[in-house]
Amino acid sequence: MKYIITTTQFDRILDLYLKRYLGETPNVVREENPYREGSYSLKISRNKNSGIVFNFIFTAPGESWDDPSDIILPENSVLYVRNKLVDDLIKLLNVRETKALDLIADWFTKKYNVDVDYVSKSD
Repeated sequence: MKYIITTTQFDRILDLYLKRYLGETPNVVREENPYREGSYSLKISRNKNSGIVFNFIFTAPGESWDDPSDIILPENSVLYVRNKLVDDLIKLLNVRETKALDLIADWFTKKYNVDVDYVSKSD
């Protein structure tokens, strides 16, 4: 049986699912990159003893450390998502992997107020 729901209802369902997946008080660790000013990572897990569910890496614009040219690289942000979460969403929502990753990236953007350029599954 299929139901028709609004986008707002769908966003609310996804938000509740991901909040429950992370638990009441997820462990959020921000680490600054000492090699490039303004660059950092966010590592989010259910608690201090569990594995990382989301790993967000933001690289600020600047020169490449291994490229001798004077090219200035643009800012870049990557979100790595635990495989199991992506697979669970694919089964729950009956969507393709790319759609599940896009939904997670959109949720993460709203939740943590960051811009996600690329999203990928990780172990």
